[in-house]
Amino acid sequence: MKIAHLCTAHGFGHITRQIAIGESMRKYGCTPTYFCHRPELLQSISSNTVQWQIDVGFVQHDSLQIDIPQTLLALEKICSEEQITRLAKKLTEFDGAIADIPPPGLEACRLTGLPVIATSNFEWPWIYSHYPSLKRWEERFQQYQANHNALFLEPGPGLFHFHQIDTGPYVSRPAKPYKLPKTSILLSFGGMGLDKLSKILPRIPDVTWVMAPPCPHLEREDILYVEGIPYQDIIAGSDIIFSKAGYGIISEAMRSGKPLILVERDSFPESPYLEKHVEERGDIIIRCGTSSPHIFKQHLKEAVMTTLKRPPIPAVPNGVEEVAKYLFEKFKIMDT
Repeated sequence: MKIAHLCTAHGFGHITRQIAIGESMRKYGCTPTYFCHRPELLQSISSNTVQWQIDVGFVQHDSLQIDIPQTLLALEKICSEEQITRLAKKLTEFDGAIADIPPPGLEACRLTGLPVIATSNFEWPWIYSHYPSLKRWEERFQQYQANHNALFLEPGPGLFHFHQIDTGPYVSRPAKPYKLPKTSILLSFGGMGLDKLSKILPRIPDVTWVMAPPCPHLEREDILYVEGIPYQDIIAGSDIIFSKAGYGIISEAMRSGKPLILVERDSFPESPYLEKHVEERGDIIIRCGTSSPHIFKQHLKEAVMTTLKRPPIPAVPNGVEEVAKYLFEKFKIMDT
């Protein structure tokens, strides 16, 4: 089976999750092709990529801020009926699709009659329902999802506007810990880093801050920039992960038994659900904002020192094999 993995253009975690699923489904004779708005990020992982922006998600200034007016303009351009029809024609080359979780991709599958299953920890109609100016797109995306089945991948706010919804386990990429200096803290902000990053990072004796692509290179003697190493291996080799609440970084930290320090993102509706999940694990959320670098730096330093005193965290089993089997069985049923 040739499977098209249709990834939303919002963030990198959806793509990495689909890579884990797609590679696991190979054992069932499935060949994955990843539809991605930035395929250059996947070159070291898979050659089966198609450059295609299926939806918008949000237009963001950085990892913590969104731009609603620009999001509306992008939605009109990227999610038009013309673009959906164009995608539908491309999808005739495939036997099935997994959508994570662009509603226009689901509509394109309906137009061409392609079996499709949605997988995600949240959905865009629910996200858009928190913004009155996005009401029209909320309703349209609900319609695109209504006739399809979905698999909810915890943690997250959930899936709602689908024909049938099942629940699956955590999904992350397999990893081999990369050897890093003692007491290494990975800065993980998905390539859209904090503007004041150099001002908010405290200098802590014997602590090395670690950065890797797609994050920009920040020159400082206590920062190590690692290139050419799978990102999941860097996560597994770090002592602490400093990031914002996102499914990918949370699931891969849990898989490796790594503590998290997260920056609060109060403008993202899904964030409280993810933040609550990691707080229950004992992780720290910094809620003071970054408008005052001095105050934030002090909170971050205290969070690091507290986290370093924590006992080891048990790793959570990776459920990707279970999800791959579930999806393959579903496709067999849909094919008959």
